[in-house]
Amino acid sequence: MIAFVSGSHHAGQRDLATVLFTDVVDSTGSVVAVGDGEWRQTLDFLDDIVASRASRAGGRVVKQTGDGHLVEFARPGDAVAAALAICRDAPTLGVQVRAGVHTGEIERRESGDIGGLSVHIAARVAANTNSKASLVAGSCSPSAPESATTRQRCPRTRVPISRAWGVTDRRGGGPFS
Repeated sequence: MIAFVSGSHHAGQRDLATVLFTDVVDSTGSVVAVGDGEWRQTLDFLDDIVASRASRAGGRVVKQTGDGHLVEFARPGDAVAAALAICRDAPTLGVQVRAGVHTGEIERRESGDIGGLSVHIAARVAANTNSKASLVAGSCSPSAPESATTRQRCPRTRVPISRAWGVTDRRGGGPFS
């Protein structure tokens, strides 16, 4: 639309990246239980945990999304390692975190934010996980090995990406909406 109106076409820089989304499970219930002030402190501590685990794994926190985070990584294995560490450490704050990981092309925005279909898929993957779980999209699972230890600490489910680019439940439940 902007290109049509302005007569110019701006194509953003596109890169291959692995995207991690995190989200606090039942954040509304937590706010009600502890109140706004204590919840703000919990989120501040969670921000520190996510930043630390992302940095250790070579990631960059792109932005905070209220009670979640968007984090970018160069490699899928690094994103999965960070997701598992965040998932493992969040209960020390009295919260559970779900995480979703997807690898694909992203578009870099001038603001430092990232966008594109891969970001949307990662968000949908995170939104469709169980509590205390990281859900890994099929596009990055071959390069992200798992072990019995990581499954015990923070269960992970791999899902393939359907032809329509929707996320599909591996058990055959169909595309998530």
